[in-house]
Amino acid sequence: MNEETSAFMESLSPELREKAAKCTNTNEILALAREEKIALPDEVLEAVAGGAGQQNSCTEDCPNCGKTLNYRMGHYACDCGYYR
Repeated sequence: MNEETSAFMESLSPELREKAAKCTNTNEILALAREEKIALPDEVLEAVAGGAGQQNSCTEDCPNCGKTLNYRMGHYACDCGYYR
């Protein structure tokens, strides 16, 4: 786990850290983030994906906050927590 991922995990509640520790693959981690409405930082997404995330080529704006959406691993996400 890299420094950014470790710092992010420490910022979570003990209950969420326990749930995250039980995840066995990328899909489970992403499902947990969606379920708990957690916006995963880019560094964490890259760590989860093994650095194989796609470059952001999205020009669509977030319907919640208006920022440009990030496209990672086949999904659109925003720092505000929006995910689809």
